[in-house]
Parts: sequence; C-alpha cells; structure tokens
Amino acid sequence: MAINRSNIAKELLPGLNAVFGVEYGDVNDEHVPLFDVENSDRSFEEEVLFTGFGSAPTKTEGSAVQFDTAQESYTARYNHETVALAFSVTEEAMEVPAYQG
Repeated sequence: MAINRSNIAKELLPGLNAVFGVEYGDVNDEHVPLFDVENSDRSFEEEVLFTGFGSAPTKTEGSAVQFDTAQESYTARYNHETVALAFSVTEEAMEVPAYQG
C-alpha cells in the first residue's frame, strides 16, 4: 500500500525542521579483512570436495609406484541473493505545497 497524506500528516505541515529515522546508517566494509570477495555473473556458485588420497608410502629403489584413486565427495552450493526495499507515495501526498520546493 502506498504512503498517503494521513500517514505523513506532520511532514506536510509548513515549518517542519527535520525528518529523522528514514535512512540507514553508513556501514563500513568490515567484512573486507575477514573474507575474500569475488564477483559472479551466475545465479549460484558451487565448490566440490575432492577426497580419497591416503598417505603416500615410501618407495624402495626399483619397485613400482603405488597408485590411489579419488572422487568428488561433498558439494557446497552458494545461492546469490538480492536484498531490496522500496516504498511508494500517493500522488496527492506529493502534490502538497511543502513538497513542491
């Protein structure tokens, strides 16, 4: 629902000194020293755990090299999100002379 004149009656009166509490405070990039930031043009990213290798044995001279196998074990998926918030104001509220500069 749109913000109408009854929702903002005091803001429409002449002589209003200030309106407070309507903006987010500045947020510093506190995450930068803690996390690696990567850009993406995909809707999600995946990381796969590769497991299976055991300890490497000591090889004696002239003997065959031992082989091991590995496989994908666990997959982590990171879904990207958009965070947004909006509001609307009625045309009548915008037509009040206090808003017409």
